[in-house]
Amino acid sequence: MLMSFGVGNAIGVIVGGVFGHYAYKRDVRYPPIIMGTSLILAVVPTYFLVNWVEGGGGSNESNVSAVVIVGLLAGILAVIPVPLERAIPTNVTVPESRGRANSCLTVIDDLGKGLGPVWLLLSSSGWTGRQRSTSAFSDGLLVALSALQCIVL
Repeated sequence: MLMSFGVGNAIGVIVGGVFGHYAYKRDVRYPPIIMGTSLILAVVPTYFLVNWVEGGGGSNESNVSAVVIVGLLAGILAVIPVPLERAIPTNVTVPESRGRANSCLTVIDDLGKGLGPVWLLLSSSGWTGRQRSTSAFSDGLLVALSALQCIVL
């Protein structure tokens, strides 16, 4: 499952870069729409991966192939915004402050990589096994919906 998600990530970066390039050439408003749409669509296969994959060795071959396909799809959709997120600050900031904008993006990105897993670990420390993964995904979904509310407001 993890390998298929990683292969999906590699494919998603390439697809996101190519698709974002063509979308930007058509209209400058399309790349953010692509980013948001792909992240929203990535929730569905990721939800199935978290709630579908069973522990233990009792899985048959059709179940494994379905998990690999869903993992590949989740990896592709989740990573499409990555090549586009670096281009957006470059396009919306004046040339004198592009370096600061990109450095702020890098700092926030690195903080998310470090503090995100810590927060999920602390929030799900009372759970075990399957409950922990379901709780972590639910907490992440709650944070994403809260961020969406802040954006809309």
